[in-house]
Amino acid sequence: IDLFSEKKIMKKPTIKIYFPAQYPQDVSPAQRFRLEQYLPYLEADGVEVKIEAFIPSFVYPIIFKPGNFIRKIIGLASGFIRRTVSLFTLFKYNCIFINREASAIGPPVFEWMYAKLLGKKIIFDIDDAVWLLDTSEANKIAHSFRCKWKYKYIIKWSSVIIAGNDYLADYARKYNNNVLVIPTCVDTVARYNLRSSQEVERITIGWTGSFSTMQFLEMLVPVFKSLSSRHRFNLLVISNAKPSFELENMEFVPWSEEAEVTALQRCQIGCMPMKKDEWSLGKCGFKIIQYMALGIVPVADDWGVNGQIIDDGTNGILIRDTALWEKALESLILNQLSRQQMSEQVVKTIEDKYSVKANYPKLLSVIRAV
Repeated sequence: IDLFSEKKIMKKPTIKIYFPAQYPQDVSPAQRFRLEQYLPYLEADGVEVKIEAFIPSFVYPIIFKPGNFIRKIIGLASGFIRRTVSLFTLFKYNCIFINREASAIGPPVFEWMYAKLLGKKIIFDIDDAVWLLDTSEANKIAHSFRCKWKYKYIIKWSSVIIAGNDYLADYARKYNNNVLVIPTCVDTVARYNLRSSQEVERITIGWTGSFSTMQFLEMLVPVFKSLSSRHRFNLLVISNAKPSFELENMEFVPWSEEAEVTALQRCQIGCMPMKKDEWSLGKCGFKIIQYMALGIVPVADDWGVNGQIIDDGTNGILIRDTALWEKALESLILNQLSRQQMSEQVVKTIEDKYSVKANYPKLLSVIRAV
């Protein structure tokens, strides 16, 4: 990996961090983009991170699917056993990095033991309004075993809080004054280094996301149908679950690490429809950031952090009224010059504000200061 285009000598670890992750490495967007993508850079600066998943690899593929109850119970039980055993090894680590929570279910027992029993410094990373416990049909059973009250205590017990946006930071400051905003970003050197071409015969409108946010894409189905009656374009959906709706011009690509970049790069326009509620205020606009990093022009509902990322009309389009979605998409389909100009601006925005290169120094300073 090109470490910011500079030659670096890997240093002997001087700081060791324990990361009690919820899921195995390289599968969870929150883990991948909030910490895991920084690992090569941290290693080059003498920071060693030990990742230990709560949900084991053999359970992760089925954890959000119906059935397999016994295997899920075994997986959860093994998670609690690993967390308990790890308590006897934490003397080796300078601090503990927690993204959202240390265990997938239950009260903050391990967080309390880390901070109060063992006296360890905690860096608590929050990238979603987890205290609201937004529940969909796909995850309502799992959420019934979680404790929404626990997050304020984890924040109180932590040495420093890293928040993905200002809304999350404001919540954290109710319980802890040591709060820093670091947006969810992408590695434009090692991974998001491809570019979408706006010079195509047929436009592709894209959407990427998980099964839990597919409901927002469904809101645009009438818009896509109406546009299809007047214009030729493709709709590309990248997700870990197939859409429940069907459109003649739609192509579904199952999510994979490779498709996350190479398939998405085929798009010229990227959509981020949202429900305008409190839960969505906690979102970090990551779909927009993914689109923009590849030179894809974003169109998003004007809600929460979206308005901070997109400068309306310059590097994307903000939708202030649901009825304007069709008009905005149609204008971009018809105007290649406008798309090209915005495409050039979106890449600059990412490099300046939402790239690993721009944000890594902030994360490193937090780790060194704890």
